[in-house]
Amino acid sequence: MRHVIFKYPLHGGPDGTVLRLPPGAQPVHADLQRTGPQLWIRHADTRQGVMDVRTFRVVATGEVFPEDAQYVATYLVGGLVWHVLELARPTPVTPSEWGG
Repeated sequence: MRHVIFKYPLHGGPDGTVLRLPPGAQPVHADLQRTGPQLWIRHADTRQGVMDVRTFRVVATGEVFPEDAQYVATYLVGGLVWHVLELARPTPVTPSEWGG
């Protein structure tokens, strides 16, 4: 299967950014670009079939976060350092559950 790397905007706040991604998707980089923080993710070149619902959250250095969160990446904005974490485990959903 072919793979691609796509960019996804990250949203701040406690709810984070919820994404529907093909199983096995791997975050590869986070950084600031034009409109704000972005997360680049490598995954299968498909938008069909079962997808995983995954949640990513941005936290500042020193900010408390859930114990089961997994570190993904770090990026800088001026003098501030931000960290991208993935919360819990992916939840698989079928196209009929998300309208795809």
